[in-house]
Amino acid sequence: MKNIKKPGGIILLGGKSKRMGTDKYLLPFFNLTLVERLIAELEKAVQEVILITNEPEKLNFLPHKKYPDHYAIPCALSGLHAGLKNSKCDLNFVLACDLPLFDSRMIPYLAEQLNNTDVAVPKTSKGFEALCALYSKKNLAEIEKMFYEKNYAIHDLFNRIPTAVIAADKIETLTHRHVFFNMNTPAEYEEAQKIYGTLNNKS
Repeated sequence: MKNIKKPGGIILLGGKSKRMGTDKYLLPFFNLTLVERLIAELEKAVQEVILITNEPEKLNFLPHKKYPDHYAIPCALSGLHAGLKNSKCDLNFVLACDLPLFDSRMIPYLAEQLNNTDVAVPKTSKGFEALCALYSKKNLAEIEKMFYEKNYAIHDLFNRIPTAVIAADKIETLTHRHVFFNMNTPAEYEEAQKIYGTLNNKS
């Protein structure tokens, strides 16, 4: 196994949570809020965690550094840009707050797959997991170029920079089969809690 320095960790806390009806990241998740659960899991494999949010006052209870979007365009690419721009680390794992069953064991595995690429991104049958991936700060120039071009599709980035695409089933084998479970509705919130409880009862 390669001796790879731990990357930085970035959690994106944007989005309107319209389908959930409230901020997803502040929902109770067992004895923590969801954002605290994600931070605790992410901190197992990164140097430090920073939070990207345009509403930092909602997170005053957390000691972590908080940064707003640089571009006033509500999209995932804007959050990715803000995270990479403000991180002190050259390599960063970027995580969306709607992946409640994220498992930090994927991070060193993704880092090993980088080789000569600037991104390591999982891909499921539904497409790229762009907000559960490793990114180099080298990508900032290309991301800023996309904003200049008014192209805000984060998946287009992978056609413009050296990218390692990782089959999701390899990560699911290493972690668990629900690791990419996406939570956007009250029903999915309830399901996520049930799955998380089952996973932890097995450990």
